[in-house]
Parts: sequence; structure tokens; C-alpha cells
Amino acid sequence: MDVKPSFIGGEVELLKFLNNNSTFKFIKKTKGKNFVSLNVVVSKEGKVYNPKVLVSTADGLEEEIIRLISLTIWQPGIRKGKEVNVIRNILVSIE
Repeated sequence: MDVKPSFIGGEVELLKFLNNNSTFKFIKKTKGKNFVSLNVVVSKEGKVYNPKVLVSTADGLEEEIIRLISLTIWQPGIRKGKEVNVIRNILVSIE
């Protein structure tokens, strides 16, 4: 992998997006009191597909996080100079 997929604007912008589009407060911590770890496919077009919860301590918030992450657009991964589909893990902490 030459370049891993990333949210356009970085983690700070991802948190802003999540916080602006939900009634829950998302925070920038590796693992907060409550968190959801999920696996997604970031397509070569930058869209997010097939979100799957791997681990969660945020009972009942998994659907909301999946909904929000599915709305995001990412900078796609690049391999050998071409945009490619990439599986990516995302950790979302909730205050």
C-alpha cells in the first residue's frame, strides 16, 4: 500500500463531522469510556461500504455510528499509483 485511505481533512475533521451530525459527543481518544471499533471498505471512489462492528462498549450506539460513517467521503487508498478499494479499521470514542 503506497497511501492508506484517510478522511479528507484528517481525524479532526472526522470528529467535527460526527459531532455536527449526531446528538452524541464524539471525542479524540484512543479508547474512551465508550467506544466502537469497526471495519469498513473505503472504495477507490472514497465511499464507505460494508461497515461491521468489531468491538463495542457503547450499547445501542452502533447503528448511529454505522449510519454516520457510511455518510463520509474519504481520500482513497493508492497502490502502485492507482486508487484501490481498501479495508480499514476505525475507532470511534464516545463521551
